[in-house]
Amino acid sequence: MKWRWQPQDCDIPRFNATKMLELIRGKRLVFVGDSINRNQWESMLCMLMGALRDPSRVFETHRRRITKEKGNYSFKFVDYKCTVEYYASHFLVHEGKARVGQKRKQTLRIDAIDHGSSRWRGADILIFNTAHWWSHYKTKAGINYYQEGSQVHPRLDVSTAFRKALMTWASWVDRNVNPRKTRVFFRSSAPSHFSCKEATQPLKTSGASSGEKNVIANEQL
Repeated sequence: MKWRWQPQDCDIPRFNATKMLELIRGKRLVFVGDSINRNQWESMLCMLMGALRDPSRVFETHRRRITKEKGNYSFKFVDYKCTVEYYASHFLVHEGKARVGQKRKQTLRIDAIDHGSSRWRGADILIFNTAHWWSHYKTKAGINYYQEGSQVHPRLDVSTAFRKALMTWASWVDRNVNPRKTRVFFRSSAPSHFSCKEATQPLKTSGASSGEKNVIANEQL
């Protein structure tokens, strides 16, 4: 369809995959988060590969095939000596188990970063997101679910838990990321991707105020 995104009062040039590959030459571009960020990673991967004459010059470093299952991936662009990676982490903090009464139950350690965080270190560009899984019933209810240290809260408001989790993530960034080497981005929430199949035309406005709204230009490029 070749629709073009047109923010209000701003003209964004069309994505140039070759230029992007030059910008990340010799670097690690890493996406960390839920399926929303995975979609962004897959889109980036496809756009970058479209600029190559020989797709065989790109490979997954562990020889994994992309599937719908939860997984981590690192694709190497041989000619540019760079990698474009994705690591699944729905909450950015650690999902574990703890004893609640006589049973062991799933908990979310809002005071501990995801155990896979060691794989994020050393990246040149880090793009994080988390949001949608915080609206799921168990997460939103917060009953015997959120854990800090050895304590499992009988009940904790999801907004409080979310804030604590993001503070845990931010503290990890402060301790483990060298700002002279790495750029860090945090992507905010977006509309659910499960409804995309129902959309046949772009939205004309975002519903925000006139000073904030973005519009889509239905312009063929």
